[in-house]
Amino acid sequence: MKHPSLINARLLLCLLAVVPALPAQGYPTLTEINNELQLAAATFPSICEFVDVNATYGTPPTWDGRHIHVVKISDNVALEEDEPSFFVAATHHGNEIVNPVIALDSVARLTQGYGVDPVITALVDDNEIWIIVNCNPDGYVNGTRHNANPMGTVDLNRNYPFLWGSSCNTGAKGVSPGSEPETQTIMALSLDQRFTKVLDFGLAKMIEGSEESLTATVTLGVDRCKGGVGNECLTADFHPGRGIVDLQTQ
Repeated sequence: MKHPSLINARLLLCLLAVVPALPAQGYPTLTEINNELQLAAATFPSICEFVDVNATYGTPPTWDGRHIHVVKISDNVALEEDEPSFFVAATHHGNEIVNPVIALDSVARLTQGYGVDPVITALVDDNEIWIIVNCNPDGYVNGTRHNANPMGTVDLNRNYPFLWGSSCNTGAKGVSPGSEPETQTIMALSLDQRFTKVLDFGLAKMIEGSEESLTATVTLGVDRCKGGVGNECLTADFHPGRGIVDLQTQ
């Protein structure tokens, strides 16, 4: 049973305070992302573990045969401790290519800062932090918002069961709630870990210019459609089976 306490807001500030500079060599490939995560686990084995989520829970691979990976960061990473679990998800939309850069920076900050920065050290000591850098590997490789379902591509953050049939859940949401392998895989992890908070990195175009800026919010227990803003709906972009959601207007 996970400890019911909510994670200190300092963790959110730690992950969101700095938007990293883009790497000089350009955006990482999927292989480079996974290599970097494996390197973090190999370099900091006592606090960082690289996990194949599909292999762990027996969920199907993506339509193009890929697996989803997560890193767990905690002081006793090999143990299941009675402490809050925090989930960071990135890249539900494969064409939001800055998301992995930000999530990888979070992994680096938490692992490299452990034992050096007292705030980061306390966060890692007191929590289990799970980070999926790429929730949509097929879309990322293909440069598309949706996954690679050959019968009709799906917007993955519209596919979760939470109020799937709501009038506010528009777009390519799939043939049924949780129909997609990526969604099933993330739900399996979430239902097992019972995360106390979820942070979903997403992107929004700036009103002026063509640059992209990070938007990320964490909201607890909010309905998928909570009223309207003009003709817009507030949408629960991510809900792997609990009621902890990230909201964006659409």
